[in-house]
Amino acid sequence: MIKKLRVGPYGKFEDASFEFASVTVFLGENEAGKTTLFDALVDGLCRPGANIRIGQGLKDRYGPDRVAEIDFDSIPPEPLPSEDFMNVFAVRAGSLGLDIPENSGWMNRVKSGLFSDGIDPAILVQSLDRDTSVRANSPYGKEKKRLSDELAAIRTRLAEAKDRRASSLAEEERVRSLEIAHAGAKEERETLQAETAAMDSRLAQQKAIRELKKAKEASWLASELSATAERLEKTVGFAADRSAEISNLEKEAAAAEVGLAGIDTLLGKARSDADALAGEKAAREGDRQASGRLASVATQLKLALGDKASLVSRRTVTEWNRAALIAAIAVFAAGLAGLALLPPPVSFICLGAGVLGAFVLLMAAKKTREVEDSSALDARIAKAKEEWRARTGETLSTTSFEELLVGLDRAVQKAGEADRAAAIAAEALAKKEAELRSLEADASRARERLEAARGAVSRWLSGFGLSSRDAYVAALQERRSLAAKALDLERRAGDAAAAFGLLGPETLQAECARRIASLEGSIVEAEIPDADLRALENSLRAKRSRLEELDRIEKEYYGDFKGSLAAARTAFRDIPETIARLEREAAETEARLKDLETNLAASNLAKRIFESIATDSTAMLEALSGEIGEAYSGIVAVPSSVGFPAFSAEGATAADASGTPRPGARLSSGTRDAFYLAARLSLAEKTGLRDVPVVLDEPFLAMDSGRIGNAFALIKAFVAKTGWQVVVFTKEAEVADSALAVFPDALLHRLTRSVPKGGA
Repeated sequence: MIKKLRVGPYGKFEDASFEFASVTVFLGENEAGKTTLFDALVDGLCRPGANIRIGQGLKDRYGPDRVAEIDFDSIPPEPLPSEDFMNVFAVRAGSLGLDIPENSGWMNRVKSGLFSDGIDPAILVQSLDRDTSVRANSPYGKEKKRLSDELAAIRTRLAEAKDRRASSLAEEERVRSLEIAHAGAKEERETLQAETAAMDSRLAQQKAIRELKKAKEASWLASELSATAERLEKTVGFAADRSAEISNLEKEAAAAEVGLAGIDTLLGKARSDADALAGEKAAREGDRQASGRLASVATQLKLALGDKASLVSRRTVTEWNRAALIAAIAVFAAGLAGLALLPPPVSFICLGAGVLGAFVLLMAAKKTREVEDSSALDARIAKAKEEWRARTGETLSTTSFEELLVGLDRAVQKAGEADRAAAIAAEALAKKEAELRSLEADASRARERLEAARGAVSRWLSGFGLSSRDAYVAALQERRSLAAKALDLERRAGDAAAAFGLLGPETLQAECARRIASLEGSIVEAEIPDADLRALENSLRAKRSRLEELDRIEKEYYGDFKGSLAAARTAFRDIPETIARLEREAAETEARLKDLETNLAASNLAKRIFESIATDSTAMLEALSGEIGEAYSGIVAVPSSVGFPAFSAEGATAADASGTPRPGARLSSGTRDAFYLAARLSLAEKTGLRDVPVVLDEPFLAMDSGRIGNAFALIKAFVAKTGWQVVVFTKEAEVADSALAVFPDALLHRLTRSVPKGGA
């Protein structure tokens, strides 16, 4: 258990120490140092390195020279992994959900503690993992490689044998086909020769037709080049591109327009904000006046109440013991009876004893005591409450003198707050009105800049006799198009002149006229489409290729094809038997390889079974759900069930106030915090760690006072059962009071915003 925490330098603490008890409560407002001390506990218990997320965060926030030392009442435990501490033992406001990473150390301890007697499925999984390893150096890997290599070699020889069989059959078939093909080869050759001659004539005609088209196209190019040069000369004024100048002028105008639009937007928002602030100021002024009237009444009533001690008096009250009075009467009566019944002097003695006994009993029956008389105080309180109601129209529900003073002080304090709020609203309105005046001046200057920029654009376009930038761009584009067209025509005309063997396009027109006159008289056929021309050429090539093939067949026919046929049959003789033997060997090797893979699959199945046993257990989760449900029911004060189907917060469910099971994310904030707090405590108990404190950092913000008390009762039962230490950080005095009510021996540290210099 932690005895003391020493920090410094650590955040706001230069050198401070804090004692710890079984239950320790740190109470302080915001910025009092609660978060710093929480981080110091994490630092001291976990010692996270700077290479992990939490350690890097502590280093960035408090520096590498921070000091957080913890004294324990026994041998210090080993540092706890920071992720385990934050996931289980640190319950923080707004972070009560379960963050359970796979294979985390604390969750493995929970599972190990819940699984059956002494059976460690993880050891069986490790053994099976070795048997199912597919690495090259494992027994399975070596045997599989040997069988695979043997099967590949057999299949290679089998493929070679089948290739030889196919080659032999193909050769036999080829030799036979030579004899069949030779029969009609001569007749087919003569027909093909006639057809190729006719095709050559048609191709010559089509060539002449296309030469004529080229000549006419070249003549058109020469004419178009001359016309384009004339049009280009007329646009010489737009040869130089000055669009950058107009672009710059237009950019200045656009920038001025954008600037003006931005200022107008800011101006509109500022006016809207000013209207809103004026309304806010009026509302705050009304609140100030109303609160001032209440404060004036409260001050007068406080003066009228006076001092409580002067209104309370004390008086003496006499009380009689009824039993003693009855006994005195009985003794006196007995003395009188003796006087009447007994002879003297015995009768006188009996009477004297009766009188004396009655006197003693009367003295014993009489009791006196002093009591307080607060009737004047009560009357003063009632009068003050009635006067408050009559002057303000409100009713004070207080019953004691102190509560009445607190209520009146609260009215005075509220008036001060209303004064400050009204002053703040007035100051904000004044600032916004100054901003509005500045923006209006900026808008006026921006309009002047915009008009000047637009005038410069108009004057520039007028210099070219144009009315818009688009007209200038169109003129430039026309000039560029004509120049590009002239270059293209000149290039194409030059190519045409080169194709006709001319030095340049200057004489192209005359040469084209000569060629056109010569070709038009020699063409007797119509032009066919290019696709038909390509088909004609392809057909001609095919027929010529067929003629060459026929010549080859003729030569092969006269070769020794009979000897080739005999050689093919000899090579085929032993191939079928070889193929059958190799196929049997391949089948046997495949069966052995399949058996090896079957054994591996069986081992993998056993491995998955034991992995499932090692990572999950329905019975274990049901038992854990029952424990969490019992703890959760204690907090919400209603018997409720909990579903915890897996070691994950995502599937966890809890019953709401109506008894309906809902996922944790769909519960109300207070109910969800109660559920996750119960789950955290139940899981923490299963870890078996006893030297780690459970740290509660504002975990009750969404709970009402009843549930806070129930939560501390659950924590008390948890401490009684486990003996664990509990540390509470809170800014709520109610939470601290609840903790001290449940744990009277708890140690309370009150933190302030001032920086402690020494011990605490």
